[in-house]
Amino acid sequence: MAQQTNAIAKTNENDFSSLSLTDLFSTPEIRKTISDTLGVARVQTFIGSALTVAQDPKIKDIEPTSVFNCLLKSATYNFPIDPALGYAYIVPYKNKDKVKIAQFQMGTKGLVELALRTGQYKRLNVKEVREGEYAGLDFFGEPEIKWLKNREKLPVVGYMAAYELINGMTKIVYWDINELKEHANRYSKAHQNAIKEKNFQDDLWTNDFDSMASKTVLKDLLKYAPKSIELQNALIFDQAVIERKNGVERAIYVDNDNGTEIIDAEKEYDIPNEPEQTTKDTITEEEKESGIRIVSYKEYINNTDKYEKQDYPNGDNAFQVIDGKKTMRVKIISNEGTQNA
Repeated sequence: MAQQTNAIAKTNENDFSSLSLTDLFSTPEIRKTISDTLGVARVQTFIGSALTVAQDPKIKDIEPTSVFNCLLKSATYNFPIDPALGYAYIVPYKNKDKVKIAQFQMGTKGLVELALRTGQYKRLNVKEVREGEYAGLDFFGEPEIKWLKNREKLPVVGYMAAYELINGMTKIVYWDINELKEHANRYSKAHQNAIKEKNFQDDLWTNDFDSMASKTVLKDLLKYAPKSIELQNALIFDQAVIERKNGVERAIYVDNDNGTEIIDAEKEYDIPNEPEQTTKDTITEEEKESGIRIVSYKEYINNTDKYEKQDYPNGDNAFQVIDGKKTMRVKIISNEGTQNA
């Protein structure tokens, strides 16, 4: 369920908003978060890269923990946040208190890379469509594109994305240019603020329309595609402020009229919902002996003081989709007072 608040969302258990981004990395809490998320071996490399980003004048005046959470999220995919590379971005916007908050945005290259990592795609492409190339719909209602020679000087009228899987399945989607502009006006808080304030310096829809349009069409295509846990996660956190609490991340989206909106991740991007589940009142003897339990993701979120995330012995992430249900492998800390999922 969506839950709303007019307060600034805290992006970490502790309030580090008075620190600069550079000072943030010297705190034990932040270093532990980096180590727990990326592993000890990657801490210094991550901090070095993050400090380079911190020197960007556009980043310096953004609330630091929101920037940190964006940098850490990008690092979990092994992507640098560098606008020139196009894998992931930090996009600032002003909340109702006029405080600049960092919003995490995936780039088209990043989404394509995560899709290809699944090993299920034979071909995957996103491309602008120029005047005279869109030929309507075929018998099955799929867009038809007929590529023209010497097309570079023709005006762009839309964008397409298509894939072919290893098993032969294909899919194509097409958005015309007006649909994309309407999408930006309706759903992009940063774009709305840029129009309102007549300041387009940080507005990607104005400064890099091609990349934003390509990503929008690609995300639409990926609704129909096979997705790894990693790709599902990226789609959930795209265009969100990232909140971190008790080691758990939540995607926070901006609501135009009511401040900050916290949205259940499972409602987004065609990720299957599990049925309502109730926390078991007792721990089995087997679970008591091993201390390890597989629970629904919703149960884990509701009982983070009772469970500790525990990755699988082979290194797989504790969060997995099993039989269409989101699950978390956990270590039992306490069995007292667990809430219903």
